[in-house]
Amino acid sequence: MILLLFSLLAFGRVNGNNITFDVLSTLYTQTNGPAWTNKLNWMNFSESIYENKWDGVYCSGNKIVELNINQNNLVGSIPSELGILTDLTGISFQENSLSSAIPSQIGLLTSSVHLLLGTNLLKGSIPSELGFMTAITHGIEMDYNSLTGNVPSQLGLLTELTNYFKFNLNPFSASLPSQLFGLTKLK
Repeated sequence: MILLLFSLLAFGRVNGNNITFDVLSTLYTQTNGPAWTNKLNWMNFSESIYENKWDGVYCSGNKIVELNINQNNLVGSIPSELGILTDLTGISFQENSLSSAIPSQIGLLTSSVHLLLGTNLLKGSIPSELGFMTAITHGIEMDYNSLTGNVPSQLGLLTELTNYFKFNLNPFSASLPSQLFGLTKLK
């Protein structure tokens, strides 16, 4: 799977528009896009995504920099293909009904400054690969889900995190790893 993603990343640098549309199409399909509350121009490929005309998609130049699709009736899985959009500086899918595990490929988004997935139905363990998202400064929010297992110690690598780190109200099976107590910039 990782090899496929790296191949797609290389292809995406050559043919970026097609791969971007494919990733957004996958997001729309896997999260029951036709039932979204706000979906202006989604799947309307005659409208450029790079002109900020798609609901919840924010661009700078010819790069998608943020997906902000909160409270929008997203149901289903977060697609692993989002890891291809390496220019994303933020994902915000709060207050939906996403019910999958968090894909480890999200950890490829090393430019992201926030990852907001709170108040969904997410399950499984938090992927240790999220520790690679060292540009995160604003926050991580995964509270009010059904995440289990251990909070990975690799999240202690997010040393620039300043605002919040929310994991409450998940049935984790262990206490927080000591590495998280080294996040001294948290307010």
